[in-house]
Amino acid sequence: MNEAAQQSASIIGARCPFENIDLALIIGDELRGASDAVIVHDRIAYSALPGFPIGAGVENAAVIIGTIDDVSTLVLHGVTTFHQTGDPSLMSGPMETLALLGANMVVMIGVAHSVNADLQSGAFVAVSDHINITGVDPLIGDTSANIDLTEAYDKRLLRRLKLAATTAVTPMMEGVLMWFSGPSWQTPAEARMARIMGADLIGWSIAPEAILARRFGLPFAAIALVTSYAAGFAGGRPSPEQTATALAANIGALKRLLKTFVRAA
Repeated sequence: MNEAAQQSASIIGARCPFENIDLALIIGDELRGASDAVIVHDRIAYSALPGFPIGAGVENAAVIIGTIDDVSTLVLHGVTTFHQTGDPSLMSGPMETLALLGANMVVMIGVAHSVNADLQSGAFVAVSDHINITGVDPLIGDTSANIDLTEAYDKRLLRRLKLAATTAVTPMMEGVLMWFSGPSWQTPAEARMARIMGADLIGWSIAPEAILARRFGLPFAAIALVTSYAAGFAGGRPSPEQTATALAANIGALKRLLKTFVRAA
């Protein structure tokens, strides 16, 4: 057990009014609008929590303690991706802290590009599995980390996400994500390879966090918001402008989905 994670769990626990944390939500800065669904009780900067990443990509990162429709919620508002630091394990401290706090479930929201013609910009996808061909793993060096990833994405939570989407009238499909390191977007040849190998999506996050959640025994689910088709696929040509447009157009639907999810049985 990591001492830094124990310290962070103690700090958060002392400021958390809830006996149990029903939902832990992980969002990157680009999806910060999703945290508006939370009624905030307290906010703790990552910089005040031992073992939490600070620096590239998480300058304003914070743990948000609050509720969504009276459901106790802890938001990790800030994700360090591999390409920002070269270290895929930097979210290990936050994930172990969630385990020490006894979080009942973890849901991550990320963005992705599509290599499936049925998944257009604005589509919400419940990630059912991932493909990692990078040779990079957040558990490298962890001698006790020979873990089974058969159900890295919790099937019960996957069903709950789809039920919530139906109730919220927000179409959602399942899909397999192929993880790439970034920061350059993939070539048309890489997009074709991903599709041939069985992927529906290409992304720079979610897979490392799924592995870490499994390492620490946390039920994990992920929602990917499609921002565009991948390069060369169905005319796709990703750009920062496309990403920003897709996020702005769908943040309201994402908040509705989260509120419906916490009420779903």
